[in-house]
Amino acid sequence: MMGIGVETVGVSALTDAVNENGLNYIDRLFTPAERSFCWSRPRSMQAFASHLAAKEALLKAHPNLREGDVQWSDIEVSHDDKGVPRVELGGKVLENCKKIGLSVVHLSIAQAIDSSVAFVVLQ
Repeated sequence: MMGIGVETVGVSALTDAVNENGLNYIDRLFTPAERSFCWSRPRSMQAFASHLAAKEALLKAHPNLREGDVQWSDIEVSHDDKGVPRVELGGKVLENCKKIGLSVVHLSIAQAIDSSVAFVVLQ
């Protein structure tokens, strides 16, 4: 194991941030595919909170993953055909993973009424 990370994101807090900053806040944090997925969900802000928690948990899992010009779009949360979440990496985050020899990212997401929590294990 190379690292673990966990993050909780409040749905109300994220909603407040979007209301204060506009939809460009969502555009800055999430890839087009993530936005499409989250907006299609019945509880869109809950889905966005889950994806943001996953991104934060990943970056917390190893200090070297934040090195350089890391962009939120370097990390994309997607789901397989059974709904299991997974992380797809690109850009500087992918470069940093290769530098440290990271081969596998395990992701688990849980949701409560007003929060989402993500747990990441790096191998």
